[in-house]
Amino acid sequence: MNAAGAVGVAIVAGLGSAAFLLGLDRVTSIRLANHWLIWLLPLAGGVMGWVLGRTSGRAAAGNRLVLHEIHQPGDGVPGRMAPTAFLGSMVTHLFGGSTGREGAAIQITAATVDAGSRWFGCEPSLRSRLLVASLAGGFGAVFGVPVAGIVFAMEVCRVPAKQRLAALPVAAVAAVGGHLVVIGLGVNHTSYSRVDGPSTAQGWITLIVVGLAVGVIARAMLELMDLVRAGASRLPGSAARQRATAMAVAGLVVALMVMATDGFRATGLSLELLASSTSGAPDLEGLLLKIALTCVTVGVGFPGGEVTPLFVIGATSGSTIAGWFGTSGAVPARAGFVACFGAATAAPMTAVVMGVELFGWGALAWVLLACPLAAAASGRRHVYEPL
Repeated sequence: MNAAGAVGVAIVAGLGSAAFLLGLDRVTSIRLANHWLIWLLPLAGGVMGWVLGRTSGRAAAGNRLVLHEIHQPGDGVPGRMAPTAFLGSMVTHLFGGSTGREGAAIQITAATVDAGSRWFGCEPSLRSRLLVASLAGGFGAVFGVPVAGIVFAMEVCRVPAKQRLAALPVAAVAAVGGHLVVIGLGVNHTSYSRVDGPSTAQGWITLIVVGLAVGVIARAMLELMDLVRAGASRLPGSAARQRATAMAVAGLVVALMVMATDGFRATGLSLELLASSTSGAPDLEGLLLKIALTCVTVGVGFPGGEVTPLFVIGATSGSTIAGWFGTSGAVPARAGFVACFGAATAAPMTAVVMGVELFGWGALAWVLLACPLAAAASGRRHVYEPL
């Protein structure tokens, strides 16, 4: 049953991630060609907040619910989480909200897989293993990093070692298989050129500063998102009205910030900003704007995820700090790319493996330096804290 389940998770993760990535490409193209759509983000947020507040129920907890069900299999991951994550993320990105894609990919996979496992009457221990595999498959497939997907599942599920070892073979099949399905369907991931590590002491010092800085930034973002959530929770009315109001106000704030700064490069996935940063171009204004847009958008509960914004923020931090030090920004940006993610998710080993998968074995030395430093600087808090 483990083997069949693993193959099933791989297929679900691959098909779901491929459809999701194609959808994101489409809505992003529409948004970039029609900047006026940002003014509809408050309306979209209000409507989506009302619908989610009325219908999402336990599914509103997102990845945290998936992790909770791994620890304590109970009522399961609601099947409605899959369409909610998919459609909600499309709406968010169409109108310019700053969220990512890992949350949706994991939730689409986990909700579909858990609904199927409950339908087949799987025992709780098997359901738990399949949910761990969903973490690996969704993450590995949506980013094109199957090995990092396996490590991610092992690192964030935080169950006893015996349970992780039992889930490891299933997670490995799901991550590799999901990735192969995406590639087989012709959906391509961003590829990055290989760059040499620092050749001077100043370059290595820059990397140390980048690692520490992105860790502090990751922690600051968690605190800012908490402040946004706390403010939203104080709004009057029912849960649905509260969420609708919060998302409408947040949509207006995002639209005003973007229009005031001509900051369209910081909306959505911000892949243009990510590309320029990983090439070494500093952009302090883009960095500050991306942090603000992400904290507001994610803080009030727009669907999507946090990981891609963390990539962008980490990369832009690295290139900007390198500019201050007068060194090449390509390596610091790429180190910040993965280190900021690892710090915010308390998954530094995943960040190291991802760095090697994305940037080649030449990156091993500098990601091994930056990622643990970022994790240490960020402290114990992370985005996947238990319910």
